[in-house]
Amino acid sequence: MVMVGKIEIPSYEQVLVDLRLVVAHGVGAIRSLDLPAIHQIATLADLEDAPCREPAPVITVLRKAMANLGGGTLQEQAEALLGIGQGTALWSLTKRREAAAALDLIVADTFRKEPERKLVAFLAEKILEVAQETTMRQARLEMEQHRHPADSRLAVQWVERFEAYYRIWTPVYALAANLEAALIVANAANDNTEPSSFDVLGSTMTFDDYVRHALHRYVQYALELRRFVSSHGGHWIASDAETEYAISDTIYRIGWHNSFTYDEESWLRRQLADSRHEEVEHFWNVVLATTQGTMLRDKWRDYISEGIGRTSDSDKQTSQVWLTIDACHTYCDLIDNDWLKIADWYRPGSKPAHAVNGETLFDQLAQRISDQRNNENLDR
Repeated sequence: MVMVGKIEIPSYEQVLVDLRLVVAHGVGAIRSLDLPAIHQIATLADLEDAPCREPAPVITVLRKAMANLGGGTLQEQAEALLGIGQGTALWSLTKRREAAAALDLIVADTFRKEPERKLVAFLAEKILEVAQETTMRQARLEMEQHRHPADSRLAVQWVERFEAYYRIWTPVYALAANLEAALIVANAANDNTEPSSFDVLGSTMTFDDYVRHALHRYVQYALELRRFVSSHGGHWIASDAETEYAISDTIYRIGWHNSFTYDEESWLRRQLADSRHEEVEHFWNVVLATTQGTMLRDKWRDYISEGIGRTSDSDKQTSQVWLTIDACHTYCDLIDNDWLKIADWYRPGSKPAHAVNGETLFDQLAQRISDQRNNENLDR
């Protein structure tokens, strides 16, 4: 065992013994199981004051470990096998194993042998990572103690929560920027405004380029949301209940306004999670190599095209893509404003630094091109 402060980090073999017990009985039986290694990690991670028999800290450790699996097929299999998914906690091992095997398109008996063994062994490594993350967090606290007027455990919990919110914030912000840029380029081309300017823009980023990047960002958002639900149970905690409801409602609206079905979004999310480093280029190679992927690309393009020509506020209120953009902006504002309340005591004066939006950058570039043209005409 390795010591962290006065708490021992259990060995890999000890964690594996506990994890196999959870697999055998399911998370619904955790209260009756002897899981000293995982409880020890829960104590180390400040999820409980001392090792106990309560299920919640153990389930939180398992959720954290599963979140480190990346949100793809492997994570879904782990959740199915242990019964973490909604309504599966009391399923029999046979039923849970069948659900995990189905995700890999194999039968339960085949999964029970090599795939399950490898999955459980890998998940045990991820459980130990939860302990390692805690040691890093403790080191950070020691370096920043003078910046924490509040209880250190509370400070860490709040900051970790907002780190998760901002992992969703990043693709949401980029999604809105790419959607707006696609519509601005399309509207400009339709209006024949400054044609030479937009020809120059078209040589770098076209409407279809923005469509492509917007879909990547949407799937990235969906994957990060999936990870948030896995690691935090989908529970939005903010400075007040009204903000919590607003965040939850806004997240729902971001997904509701497009025409993807649940299965289609799930398929896209899995392609991104399983792609190399979740990079856009490999993701698109995988997507466009299939008939389904091409169909979903065209469906997304039609969804964005519906917003072309809608420039008045009243028109935008009846456009699905413009309503998505509005929901994205709302989410970013809600998270930013609530972070400022937390940051006031976590790190006084801390404010999120954001880039300018796509519309501003577009206008600036168009203005520079227009000025350049005018100067060239004067020189003549």
